[in-house]
Amino acid sequence: MLPPKRQPTDMKLKSLLITAITIIAVVAISDLMLTQLAFGQQLTIAKNYRPAEGQPHPDFTLPAIDDGRKIALSQFRGKKVVLIHFASW
Repeated sequence: MLPPKRQPTDMKLKSLLITAITIIAVVAISDLMLTQLAFGQQLTIAKNYRPAEGQPHPDFTLPAIDDGRKIALSQFRGKKVVLIHFASW
């Protein structure tokens, strides 16, 4: 007995899926590279980093959006600050 023939729509769907995955991967890699160029430093990813409960967040410095001056988290000590950590990939 012969196996059933593949429908053209199955091949189109597979091709579309491969194309979409490739585009997503290229966008994610280029976004990471552009982020590194924008901040002028190499980004490091801490593996298994978990701050202790009740302890302050580690200090970090980022450039301001409007004028590029450096802003450190420690400048806001004693004030309420909302940190939103997200990934674009």
